[in-house]
Amino acid sequence: NKRARVARVSTDGAPLARDPPGATAAAPGSIMATAQSQLSDTLWSKREILSLMPNGQGSHVPAVYAAGGVIYALCFSEDSNPGLPTVVEISCGAQRKRQVALFESLKQKGTTVPLFVCLRTARGKLELLPSGSGSKGFRFAGMRSVVSVQTHSTPKMVGGEARQATVTLSAPTAGETCPLQVAGIPRAIQVVGAPSPSPAPPRAPPVTPAPAPPPPQPRMVMVRCLTGVGIGETMQFETEGRRFKVVVPAGVSPGQEFR
Repeated sequence: NKRARVARVSTDGAPLARDPPGATAAAPGSIMATAQSQLSDTLWSKREILSLMPNGQGSHVPAVYAAGGVIYALCFSEDSNPGLPTVVEISCGAQRKRQVALFESLKQKGTTVPLFVCLRTARGKLELLPSGSGSKGFRFAGMRSVVSVQTHSTPKMVGGEARQATVTLSAPTAGETCPLQVAGIPRAIQVVGAPSPSPAPPRAPPVTPAPAPPPPQPRMVMVRCLTGVGIGETMQFETEGRRFKVVVPAGVSPGQEFR
């Protein structure tokens, strides 16, 4: 009996790309080369990008991650969107038509969403995750707003597929961080388009009080017993410009020195 051949597919349901993991060299003039400064070093999976949705719920197959009338992320591949990272083409169909309306709303609000892109390497194949799973790897291409939404009364053919709308995105907003890299913020409460939380100012190190200076040590000086002063009597003497009193100890007679 011959074993049946099983077609290999990626873990996210997309056709298996054939470029080996880690083959990230960019061909001169390619999108990967020209947009290199806008792309993250990290590769993300569709399942990881899905975590940006409320409670991580929703389909991870469409390129537009939306729920409750809000777009949470865009996730496009170069094989069907040759105008990346600024132009995305929306396929025909009722579900995609609703996405076009979401893009229109996003344009009116002027808010930004994270864009993730899967690009071709120098070998002409889409980039894969380094895990060896065969799944596409997506690089964060910045937080972007919608510049324009152009609908097509006659579908536009792109890569052999009919498209109902062309969406033009802005350049990435300066200083924005990939929302998947915001530490300490649960995915369920991240709000796309809201400013990233400011990091807490560093706490000043505790101030260690300086040790108290040691008490002054008593100094011993030699004093000459004055004439007319006897044992047990108090006499005055002067040293280093200061006056002191001392009681004449036993065994000391006038004219004799003592400590």
